[in-house]
Amino acid sequence: MSYKFGPSDEGPRTAERSRAAVDCEIFNSVGPIRLSGEMLSSGTSQPSRKSRGWFLVAVVAIVIAAVVMSAVLLWLWHQTTLQPRVTLTAANYVTEACVPMGNGYYANRFHWTFTLVNTGTADGDASIGFLLDGNSLGYSHFFVPQHSQVTENANLFGSGSLSPGECPPETPGISLASVAGGFVLDIRMVIESFVRPVATIGFTGAWLGFLQYQAQRRKFSIFEDLGASGWGVAVSTVFAAGFFANVLTLFLVTPYNVPIDWTVAILYGVVFSVLGVLFFAVGYREMLRVGRRKKLNAK
Repeated sequence: MSYKFGPSDEGPRTAERSRAAVDCEIFNSVGPIRLSGEMLSSGTSQPSRKSRGWFLVAVVAIVIAAVVMSAVLLWLWHQTTLQPRVTLTAANYVTEACVPMGNGYYANRFHWTFTLVNTGTADGDASIGFLLDGNSLGYSHFFVPQHSQVTENANLFGSGSLSPGECPPETPGISLASVAGGFVLDIRMVIESFVRPVATIGFTGAWLGFLQYQAQRRKFSIFEDLGASGWGVAVSTVFAAGFFANVLTLFLVTPYNVPIDWTVAILYGVVFSVLGVLFFAVGYREMLRVGRRKKLNAK
């Protein structure tokens, strides 16, 4: 048996283990010790990835809808550029003097030959007017396909007479009265069918963007799962956007009405504007209510 004399190492090791145990107990009881300059967590929840995802989905949906509506409007505008361009050429006539025209009457007969040329990008319906001494005898319609020409014939009689030798001298005439065809765009139909939904989408995006901005200032997102309040914000926003889109549509359509009556547009515009403001106020109030509730839950 041997004995070791001098200072022992067990004392310092035991003291270190004792200090470690005390530090562990302090950490478990009061948490980690922070420096005086370190910022503490405010306890408010930041918008989750899911809420940001729904926000991006809404933005993408609005952009896609706007692009689709713009493409449709562009297609409609392109259709309006497809119009027929018909000209009347090579118009000649042959006169047969005082021929029987029936019922014992005689009249000069004029046999017309003419060519209709369509250089446009759409089929056309040409209305040809026939004259006699400058007075109209009537009109005839002829179909002219695009990028083509057609040669037509027409027979007309002059003033009737009871004797074959009493037909007066007459001078016939011919003219291109009008051309119909192509795509006729009704501005009111375009406004009602396309401008109204595009405006609704635009107002909805603007209102949601404003509400989302206000919600971000209060450390939450309107695209979170907000329960009934979330539905209140969404429904009121859509209704508000719809009423404001109706106001815009009324004032765009009214100049094309016959007769133009601004009284109805102003009356309905005021009513729809008030309803839009009320629904928007409801959505804004629901957003503020959610913000107050989250602030209380965070305390």
